[in-house]
Amino acid sequence: MNFLNLEYFLVAAEELNFTRASKRLFISQQSLSSHISKLEEDFQVQLFERSSPLRLTTEGKYLVARAKEICRMRDDTVREIRDIGNREVGDIIIGSPRSWGRLLLPYILPEYTRRYPLIQLHLEEGTRTEINAKLSDGTLDLGFGFLPDESSGIEAEVLCTERILLLVPYKVIHEIYRDASKTIISSLMQKPDVSVIRDCPFLLSDETSRTGTVARDIFRDLGITPHVVLESRNLETLLELCLRGMGCMFCPETFVAEAILGRNIASPTELGVYELPYQNCNRAIAISTPSSKYKSKAVRDFIRLAKECVNDGPFNMGKLI
Repeated sequence: MNFLNLEYFLVAAEELNFTRASKRLFISQQSLSSHISKLEEDFQVQLFERSSPLRLTTEGKYLVARAKEICRMRDDTVREIRDIGNREVGDIIIGSPRSWGRLLLPYILPEYTRRYPLIQLHLEEGTRTEINAKLSDGTLDLGFGFLPDESSGIEAEVLCTERILLLVPYKVIHEIYRDASKTIISSLMQKPDVSVIRDCPFLLSDETSRTGTVARDIFRDLGITPHVVLESRNLETLLELCLRGMGCMFCPETFVAEAILGRNIASPTELGVYELPYQNCNRAIAISTPSSKYKSKAVRDFIRLAKECVNDGPFNMGKLI
């Protein structure tokens, strides 16, 4: 038995199709079958039922879990030995939600690769659920997201706090309230309150998103049935429409800062950006690592740099609030 056989077996077990697995591994199907047969010969058991579709045997299912442990122990040992030798080489696999990747990573990755040119970075994008699952099983070295559940097998460090902000295009206020628009805007500036603009059109995030959930909770608590002109799970689309005066919206600070400060789409005289006084509008942004996996120097340095860089990124709305 060797590590390569185990690695190939894990890919085959994941795909449950030798053709797809061999393509993913860039080897021939015959070569993959040979590696699997060698493992079966070593253990003197059958690991797959050669049926259609391919299925793992009871022994194969057991080996999947143990093979992952063995490969993880091998990787941890390599990292520890490199750390002892103070060699800044190796790989880091980073997980990031698709929506955050282009907002967060440009502030961190260029500086990290400049400082550590021999560290190879790999990026995997997915939903927060997918990223947490891969952190739990050790597939990822690092992942960005919210603070995970304490029982999830993930360790997390807080990078910063992200706020959900209320965006109000003043064009909408003038169209809805006309002569009273100055009074409405003045009231919002003194004390942001969604009730003040209850008659405005709203652009609403999908209810499966955190932003959409928070918005609906606010409306429910205030007894408001909003005039929703558009609902979407694409925050970027909603933000663009909001900035063009289609309606008010709730939006995470990261997206607002990138759009307004980064691209100067709207000025403070055209758009009101308000921090809301509701507790559920704030949430910690975290960088997480697997609890069961050795945290190499390269990973520790990445976390330290992320904390340094994050305040230069899209988390600070400055004077716009």
